[in-house]
Amino acid sequence: MRVLINLVGKQQQPNTLATLHVRPDAIVQVCKGDDYLPQIDHFETHCHETLGVSRFFILKLRLQSFAMAQSEEDALMRRITRWQRELHAQKVAAGALAADAEEPVEILVNLTGGTKLMAVALQQLALKNGHRCLYVDDKAILDSENGRFPLPDMTLSDLIGPMGYVFRSEAPDLSASDVGALWAIHQSDPRGYGLFCEWIRINEVGLTVFDCTPRWDKALMERLCAAGFLTCTPTETQDRYDIVFLRPEVLGVLRLHGLVLELALLQVMVQVQARLEAPLRLYPNVKIRHRTSPDNGFTDESEFDLVAVCEGRVFFFECKITPKGEKVAQMLDGFLTNTARYGGASANRILVRPHPYRDRNLEVKADNRRIQLLGIGDLQDEGLLQRLMRYMLKPDRGMV
Repeated sequence: MRVLINLVGKQQQPNTLATLHVRPDAIVQVCKGDDYLPQIDHFETHCHETLGVSRFFILKLRLQSFAMAQSEEDALMRRITRWQRELHAQKVAAGALAADAEEPVEILVNLTGGTKLMAVALQQLALKNGHRCLYVDDKAILDSENGRFPLPDMTLSDLIGPMGYVFRSEAPDLSASDVGALWAIHQSDPRGYGLFCEWIRINEVGLTVFDCTPRWDKALMERLCAAGFLTCTPTETQDRYDIVFLRPEVLGVLRLHGLVLELALLQVMVQVQARLEAPLRLYPNVKIRHRTSPDNGFTDESEFDLVAVCEGRVFFFECKITPKGEKVAQMLDGFLTNTARYGGASANRILVRPHPYRDRNLEVKADNRRIQLLGIGDLQDEGLLQRLMRYMLKPDRGMV
């Protein structure tokens, strides 16, 4: 029987990664008094639902010295002994263990969370009894007996589930060629593309528009027609046209001006995913809510344009298509707060715009908040793909 002892603090991610690494039969959650009890409940629910762990014990420490009280240590060992007997009986009943055989117990102590005093007290317990110790940082899991291990593969559910959150992720139904064509049209005339999208949104345009006067360059319409997204037919009146959108899903993207940047980012990251020699999970258009909130369409919580999870690390992408740097800068604090809420102190943040950055003021503000800046141009840009691949594996080096 393998027992994992976690120290509970503000950050859940180190305990989640340790649990995925150890795959325990039982988990002890050590906290100071009644701190974080709701958080512990969510963690236990997630571990039970995703890993099948059914044995949990909450150990509340008083910590009046550098060591656990003897009564606290006794309570811990009584619970572990009870689990040992239960598991032995189950294995004997299933024919997997002889009645006179002993069920061995392996105890691992994860010293990452909690307070410093909690870590000292549990380390003393581990040293006294010969238990292995673990420590989780943002690059690896350190094992007191077996050295370093890479961070285990983790899903977005593993990241936010232990905090009581659930999510939904979906992407518009457009092929890579459609996205590439739409992005090329945007890049050829960003201002005209923006005016066209604004016209669609303000006028609540449907699939067919008769007798309209374009306020954008004629070349934009020609590109959209050549891509097979719409038809634009001149009327008998000069400079007026009938427009028919041939693809409802494309009209949906046009109605949401910034969505073309999200799709371009996703296409770039899919290429990174295919070439990266590490598991990379992509979650486009993520909406998150608390599991206790009403299922009202995820409107009560947060939204991210793209979330990526790679080797136990999480990356939040925010897309902003506006050319006004000051408007982009205004959202940085909210982006920082929201990502810390779900990804913890080790969350990686990337602000994406449809061109390289030349705004020094924005660069300084982003750097102060540990937010990387990414400009997307050509979706097949080899330099861009290589930068992102390096960043996914070594985010501490930044978007170099």
